[in-house]
Amino acid sequence: MLNYYGVLQKKWEYYDVSEQTKIRKAFATHIDQLRKDRNLSFQEMADACEMDKAQVYKLCTEGTDVRLSTMLKIAIGFNVPLAEILNFRY
Repeated sequence: MLNYYGVLQKKWEYYDVSEQTKIRKAFATHIDQLRKDRNLSFQEMADACEMDKAQVYKLCTEGTDVRLSTMLKIAIGFNVPLAEILNFRY
């Protein structure tokens, strides 16, 4: 399937479970690194992003599914564009 820019994309359901897990863990590592770059504890990140500390910890360590609204909270809390939150490799 081609996206708007003519780039070939895989639909999410075509990724097997291990690939999905790899992507989630890569995203978690990326978010955790952004947190560490700002010298924030889990609680400080939670406060900045208006999230629960437990949710932040799980997000940064376990590689869970993340909603767009959560990504927006992180972008606002870190004062960065959403694109920076989504800029990671897996």
